[in-house]
Amino acid sequence: MKSFFISLSFSLLSLSHSLSVAGSPEENWHQWRGPEATGVSRTANPPIEWSEDKNIKWKVAIDGRGTSTPIIWNDKVFLLTAIDTGVKDTSIPDPKDQPKTNFFDIKRPNTEHAFVVVCLNRESGKELWRRTATKKIPHEGAHNDNDFASASPTTDGKYLYCWFGSAVVAQT
Repeated sequence: MKSFFISLSFSLLSLSHSLSVAGSPEENWHQWRGPEATGVSRTANPPIEWSEDKNIKWKVAIDGRGTSTPIIWNDKVFLLTAIDTGVKDTSIPDPKDQPKTNFFDIKRPNTEHAFVVVCLNRESGKELWRRTATKKIPHEGAHNDNDFASASPTTDGKYLYCWFGSAVVAQT
């Protein structure tokens, strides 16, 4: 894997047939911390131990950076990532040349990022689709333990809602 405040920039993605309305929130992991927002599922039976090769169904590399937790609806896994495209704005100083501004030493990026929603098959990990919500240079930085795709998506089974901090809110 490579490595707040709602914005006025909203993006509506066209993802027809991407979600199935079958199922219910109680049967799915449709939001951060699961069906009841407790981190517990009343219907799941997960393994109690795992390692790099034990109780791992599949692994898949995702380009960009994203620390959001994936969500699951029926046979689909949804996650967010922010991909640095490398396209620079020379009017913004390089982050390494920006002065330290606070305890976290947050620097504003000077490169465009693609804010991407990824959908994977729950059984195989195969990528089913990806959609770019927007491409832009973030107007603010993130500290080293965070990134531009840290909020988890959520769904009601009909629509998928994605928030990339102050960069974009997307509804599919």
